[in-house]
Amino acid sequence: MSNRFSYLSRTKLLFTRLGIVLLLMSVTRILFYIFNRSHFSHAGLNEFLAGIWFDCITIALFYAPFTILQLIPTRREKIFQIKERISKVLFLFTTSLMVALNLMDFEYFKYTNKRSTSDLLSFLGAGSDFAQLATTFLKDFWILIVLLFFFIWMMERLYRRTQKSAYIPDHWKKSILEFVIIVPFMVIVGRGGFQLKPIDIIGAAQFTTSENSALVLNTPFTMLKSFGKEQL
Repeated sequence: MSNRFSYLSRTKLLFTRLGIVLLLMSVTRILFYIFNRSHFSHAGLNEFLAGIWFDCITIALFYAPFTILQLIPTRREKIFQIKERISKVLFLFTTSLMVALNLMDFEYFKYTNKRSTSDLLSFLGAGSDFAQLATTFLKDFWILIVLLFFFIWMMERLYRRTQKSAYIPDHWKKSILEFVIIVPFMVIVGRGGFQLKPIDIIGAAQFTTSENSALVLNTPFTMLKSFGKEQL
């Protein structure tokens, strides 16, 4: 299948695919704002630009395995095809999870006024009425399920357009150079910069007011950063 991405280098191919994730994350942030507009006072372009930065941080963290897999050089077409199939499954699974977490907070945010954290999973797991809650959620917030399937359909179509139509053997020297440059770059982005401590949930306060911090953050980020930490 011929497409305009057929002859992209591995670096361009990687960032094109990660760009698909960034696009979907940005769209879910806009929808999150529309669903909860009354909760955000004086939100403007600054919050959305800062949100893109937090999305980049989240992508660097969640897609570390995908990034490394994409950068592994291949000399045989059969191995390349296997790597591409694994990469696609990993991409679709990770992206679906991140989009689903963001969609969940479209409605749950109205009850908590904050992005969901990992204590939500403990709360759901501790209750005996999880099935009833799930049934209620599907009935009352069916629009979110429809949106999830739409995003999955969209991400699959966009990803398919980046798939190479022909196998081109990797150059080992170039592959090593790409790995040496891109992996440290992704580590820096995943930390949120060069500061001593990686950026955390409260880091959103550097970019906006406390009332609008949920608009800057994204749910996959708050889930990951709160995992394993003691809750009040």
